[in-house]
Amino acid sequence: MHRLLCPMLCATVVLSTSAGAQEASTTVTAPDPKRVRLEKKIVKQTARVASCQARLDAGHAEVEVVLQQAVRMAATIRDSHDSGSKAVQTKDDVMRYLGKIIRFYQGEMKQIQENQRREATREAKDMWEEQIVKGNALIEKRVEDVLRITKSMESYADRAYNDDDDLSRTAARRADKVTDQVSAALAKDITKMETENAQFRHELTRTKSRGQRKRLGRRIDTNEFLIKRRREQIVETKVGKAGAQRAVSRSSARDIDRQIRGMFGDLKDIYRGLLKQKRQADSEKRKLALLQDRLEKLGEK
Repeated sequence: MHRLLCPMLCATVVLSTSAGAQEASTTVTAPDPKRVRLEKKIVKQTARVASCQARLDAGHAEVEVVLQQAVRMAATIRDSHDSGSKAVQTKDDVMRYLGKIIRFYQGEMKQIQENQRREATREAKDMWEEQIVKGNALIEKRVEDVLRITKSMESYADRAYNDDDDLSRTAARRADKVTDQVSAALAKDITKMETENAQFRHELTRTKSRGQRKRLGRRIDTNEFLIKRRREQIVETKVGKAGAQRAVSRSSARDIDRQIRGMFGDLKDIYRGLLKQKRQADSEKRKLALLQDRLEKLGEK
């Protein structure tokens, strides 16, 4: 009897233990209500950011189409004996407008860097860093546009030499003056970036934050790359080859100038809307960054 009971008791104990273990292994911890609510907020905020960014990207694409059309028109015309130096003036006007855009974005970059300095969270700092990268890319597009038009001035020196008349020499002098101004602006940009890098390297010696060191390192590398490119661009302003061009009459030059001025007038309204959209997008991105920071801290508890 005892011999029969023993295996039965052992089997009962094993079965009950296995059942208990299985029940324990299938027990699921209830989700943290705070985390669930926070994740839902992040999903909604991410959608808002995507919507704002889509509108902003569409606006920038519209600007790009108009600017490229204006740059192409300016770069592919040259003066005739009839137009005098009207085409040179149009080229200069377009480059000055591009210069205003460059200075505007440079001012935006300073403000963004200041905003980044004031942020306490890694997510918010990274959000502003993304804006800095995009802003620098826009600046470089406009610099390359200026360079394209500057290189289109090269034909004026040849024409002045071959034609040897007052009109040709006047147009050539104006072209040389504009080219020299572009070269000086590029050289000034080199000095500015070298000064920035000296400051960034000094900050590197003072900070222990791994994230900040990484950001400073990226900025130094970016500036070093751009300093090299600016030196190449200075050379290109002097020896760069102009693309295909057509000589224009005085009336044609005036028509082209009128068209370009109309484009720039339209861009004012587009840029005004873009600025408003950017402020909204930055606000929504910062809200998302703060929510992500809260979620990260919740996971650390």
